[in-house]
Amino acid sequence: MEKMDDLEIFQEKKGNISILRLKGIMDSSTCMQFGIQFKEIAERPGLLLILDLKELSYINSIGIGTMVSNIRKIQSSEGRVCFFQVSEEVKHVFDLTGLSNIFFFFDDEDSALKFLTGN
Repeated sequence: MEKMDDLEIFQEKKGNISILRLKGIMDSSTCMQFGIQFKEIAERPGLLLILDLKELSYINSIGIGTMVSNIRKIQSSEGRVCFFQVSEEVKHVFDLTGLSNIFFFFDDEDSALKFLTGN
């Protein structure tokens, strides 16, 4: 776990799938460190990644941009990403930006795992 001003990142693995659990807020003060950690993960070829945003209570445009740029890197190297347990507040931001139409969102971890493993 890495703790930033108002953002905690918990990283774990389930088989060949990486899971990032975010807790707190993602804004200009927390985004840089998150971006550095996310970039390190995103550079793995063929990465399968789940982002658990249940406890992410706020995200601004800088946070969205950081996520999108790294998700594109993952996808360009044959990786896949999905989200689960996205809080209503954060999902609203994805809806407003139109990103909820191009990313995959699931209500529970099992559904996200099945999506990434093709089961």
